[in-house]
Amino acid sequence: DLFHDVHLYFLPFIICSIILGVWGLNITVRVVNNLHSDYSTMKKMFCLQLVLLLCKMQYLILDQQLDRILLGGLYPMNHVIYKQTIINTLILVEMVLVSLFAQNAYRIPIQIEDN
Repeated sequence: DLFHDVHLYFLPFIICSIILGVWGLNITVRVVNNLHSDYSTMKKMFCLQLVLLLCKMQYLILDQQLDRILLGGLYPMNHVIYKQTIINTLILVEMVLVSLFAQNAYRIPIQIEDN
């Protein structure tokens, strides 16, 4: 019961730390991108931001939204199991899509030899 009472007070700190981390990384990547634009650092940074947003922020939002909907019944498949299954399945599908985008971002460009 104590966890549920103080959980809402920690959410702003979690969200602010994620936003500050993404902001700091974004500034760093923009500086590096100006120096070394051939490494496609903006695509790589966008992949990292997607992972942070989809895994952390979306989990917090979906957890609160799915508490409003009654899923399942009693033991063995109660509400929490259904809720976690829905959230984890959705995040898994999204991470597969992000990994395909990241694979494109980390592809080594073809070097054309001059003869």
